[in-house]
Amino acid sequence: MGRFVTFATLLLVATPAAGEEEGPPARGVLPIPYEVSLAAPGKLPSKGGRHWIGPAQPLPPDIEGEWAWTRDGRRVWRARLRAPRARAVRVRFEDFAAPGRVWLYARERGGTVDGPYGDAGPHGSGSFWSALMPDERVTIEYLPDERAPLTDRVPFRLAALARVTDPLLPLGQPGKRRAPEPRAIAGCHLDASCFTEVVERAQPAVAMLIGTNADGMYSCTGFLINPEYQTGARLLMLTTGHCVRTPQEAADLAMLWNYQTEECYGDPDWEHWTRRPRHTYGAELLLSQVDRQADFALLRVSERDIAAVTNWKAHGWDTALRIGDQVATVSHPDAGPKRVAFGEVVSHHWGDIDRSGFATVRWRLGTTEKGSSGSPIFRGIGEDARVVGVLAGSNEPETTAPWGPRCDPELRTAFTTMDRIYSIAHRFFQSDLGSDAGSTTNRITVALGNTGESVTIVRRNDDTWWIGNRQVESGVTVITASNGNAYTITIRTDASGEIGVSATYRAVELTVRLGSSNYRIKLTRAEDGSWWRGNIAAEHGDIIIPPNGVRYRLVWNNGVWTAVEDSG
Repeated sequence: MGRFVTFATLLLVATPAAGEEEGPPARGVLPIPYEVSLAAPGKLPSKGGRHWIGPAQPLPPDIEGEWAWTRDGRRVWRARLRAPRARAVRVRFEDFAAPGRVWLYARERGGTVDGPYGDAGPHGSGSFWSALMPDERVTIEYLPDERAPLTDRVPFRLAALARVTDPLLPLGQPGKRRAPEPRAIAGCHLDASCFTEVVERAQPAVAMLIGTNADGMYSCTGFLINPEYQTGARLLMLTTGHCVRTPQEAADLAMLWNYQTEECYGDPDWEHWTRRPRHTYGAELLLSQVDRQADFALLRVSERDIAAVTNWKAHGWDTALRIGDQVATVSHPDAGPKRVAFGEVVSHHWGDIDRSGFATVRWRLGTTEKGSSGSPIFRGIGEDARVVGVLAGSNEPETTAPWGPRCDPELRTAFTTMDRIYSIAHRFFQSDLGSDAGSTTNRITVALGNTGESVTIVRRNDDTWWIGNRQVESGVTVITASNGNAYTITIRTDASGEIGVSATYRAVELTVRLGSSNYRIKLTRAEDGSWWRGNIAAEHGDIIIPPNGVRYRLVWNNGVWTAVEDSG
């Protein structure tokens, strides 16, 4: 992979070094350049399962701009673009090789400044998207190096412009307040500011992600995850693979932090957000997978850049998961302020995804919608919360999907489990991204019976064994597969020193009372899901006759066994 350079923290220019100007030198000095007004492109794209918030369009090849002279006698090239009714814009640069500096600035909204850019741009590739400029107008200024040859050609090409048209982003006019969203009133969108035990305003881990490509801009959710190593300069972020598919999309990613209401069911401070949005830019794509086995992307982001705009925390995680676990999520549905939802892990059959890599949550309070993809699935609350998965989405009909037209109390959404993510990306969680983390001498993969799933057991230098961030106690540690089967992990060492790890199925035993009598029978669930009375298979409708001579009929209903008197 090529050299990774994040965007500097943008939107306010840092204090200049001695002898340097602060920001674009011509701003407020030279007359406004000729403005190129762009016609609105067509409809929003609809591909990729993404929540599109605005279209992109190629720029005319004949944007020439204007050269002028500053008061101190230096030449500066300037061009202005206008995208009518856009809430924000990003400009795409190609063939960038500037012997000087390039800035962008918005005409209004506090005069947001982006830059300076020089050399081959922030990625060193000559291609990049600018920062989000919260206005429908943006001015580009190029100040050549004093030693650069005198020419009217500019060392870059303005290739495209992407615009935000979605009204929920924090790019509204200062001072305007909006009525509460209908879905908030209905209880579908639970405001994160009402649930301080779930959302930490002072130390956010969840961010809105804004991706940009040739089709337009789209939003999803991502969060900081705590790996097993501490480097001080590297952070990991998780989101969905359908949000970030390529290294270029990761490099051009914008991350918006702390975007939530100021008080429970209040409004965001629009004036604050237009004055200084808390954005960071750029990430390195470590791994992205989108298939029936998993849907996640693992990114490396800059701690320095994030710390410059907000305090932050990285969540802990766990690979253990079972049916019935109570879970919560924090996300940015519809590219709006942070929302929360609460539900439970349920058994659900998806026709086109692998149950060994995905699990299902049914929301009972709140909901998720387009833009929520990539949000964390937490088990536990507060300091005890652990990430057990990454929200992927739903393939149910649009009328009942998480981003359908109504709040569905029976809504089910799929998420990729941390167990699957860890099994694929363990080398990034276990090492300093450069050590011999791929060695198999300290790692054993053990199958979970006939489920088709497996877990990886890792031995550390102190001879302790771990699954993810949980230490294994031989004969005690239990792992639950996505179908609900539980397995006990056992580690043995034979006389020759060979280490073996096994996963033994833990049979589920259930006592069923026969009607209102004092008689009971014991049922045992086998690994294949069948139920047994001793060595006799238990079936719905079986007749049981205890010593009292009364007939009882076994009934299986929604996963529960009962025994009722049988009159026939």
